[in-house]
Amino acid sequence: MPATPRYHRNLLEAAIGLRPAAELDRIATETTTTQVASGEDPETSYEQGSIVAFAGKDEAAIHMIRMAIEGNYCAYSALKLISDQLIVKLRSAPGCTDLLKAARLCQEPVLAQRNSNAN
Repeated sequence: MPATPRYHRNLLEAAIGLRPAAELDRIATETTTTQVASGEDPETSYEQGSIVAFAGKDEAAIHMIRMAIEGNYCAYSALKLISDQLIVKLRSAPGCTDLLKAARLCQEPVLAQRNSNAN
């Protein structure tokens, strides 16, 4: 796997235990702070949040996924249907219900626009 940031190699390795647990904490903290400053694509926030969720870092995962939603990467279907297997454990975490609500609210204008164009 390439080491480019797009593939989140460092984060993936830490999430599956190929790096020390302290490194996962460091990467998760670093990721949440640099994404805000860098203005990255919100999909990247979602992807990294789902990896962090898989590793059991619920608070950081919820923060990253919320940043994605606030950036208009709604992810409602993935959150609601749990089609993203990396976030299955996150479903029972405090704050997940709020994420679902935010994702649904994010998606509503898009669906309304699509429905009005269909008519």
